Amino acid sequence: MTDKIKHLDYIQQTIARMATVSFQVKAWNIGLVTAILAFAAKDRDPSFLWAALLPAVMLWFLDSFFLRQGTFIPQAVRRGARRRSVNQRLFDGHRRF
Repeated sequence: MTDKIKHLDYIQQTIARMATVSFQVKAWNIGLVTAILAFAAKDRDPSFLWAALLPAVMLWFLDSFFLRQGTFIPQAVRRGARRRSVNQRLFDGHRRF
């Protein structure tokens, strides 16, 4: 039973870590785009607007990657909740793992 709890705890820590990284990516996105747009306003150069689009799109894809990975986590939790520990299987006498 403690193996199952450890496994579910590990999955919960992974979810928390991915949520933190996703939030940090969004914060970096806002900071970078704001800085580039500030330079564009200061210099009145429209080419900076295109430069602001590049990190926004790149960080958008990175954030979508983390969100996509987050959809796999509930599946892992369901598998982990159903999984019996190795010790239980050994004492059941089954050879199948």
